[in-house]
Amino acid sequence: MLSSTYFTLDGGDFFRCKSQPAFIQKWHKATATVTCIILGYWDDLGIQAGCGTQARDIGNHGMFIDCHWNATGITNMGVTISDTASLYNQGSTAEWTENTIQLLGISIDEASAGTASKHYIDGTTEGYDGSYSAPAGTDATYTLEICAAGNAVAPYKAGSRFYACAFLPTTLDGAGFDAIRAELVTQGRIGA
Repeated sequence: MLSSTYFTLDGGDFFRCKSQPAFIQKWHKATATVTCIILGYWDDLGIQAGCGTQARDIGNHGMFIDCHWNATGITNMGVTISDTASLYNQGSTAEWTENTIQLLGISIDEASAGTASKHYIDGTTEGYDGSYSAPAGTDATYTLEICAAGNAVAPYKAGSRFYACAFLPTTLDGAGFDAIRAELVTQGRIGA
């Protein structure tokens, strides 16, 4: 598509898979290795879920994942993993810039402590400990949503733009994210 092509969101838009993708099941478990990358434009504060599973808001946790931007009312990003209780909840210190096309990424390396897992915000890499408190032993059971989580709770705000979303079955470091961003700059899809 052209660099000017995107979905314009009206505050209630989201995409839902018809069934649970197999790769989502691994996010809950020990040794999970996954990267989520989203290219978008956000022009308003408020909770906005980049992606998540459908039953995020059922109250008894369930098997869910939730990659969210701006989850605490400021322009940071975070990830939540749950089984029958919360396994993991991690937010970034770095913040993204409003009213700008941004490349955002979350990389989880569950088996590696320290700073092996990464948040990526348009050129800034922040390491964090991605180890879960008690990794799930069973598969996730709920449908994946893009641009929302938990039965379309926290969809992207009206006026936001959604360009692309990718899930990788590996973890990216800062250099890996930077390489993707550099290619997007070359293509004219994002500013240098």
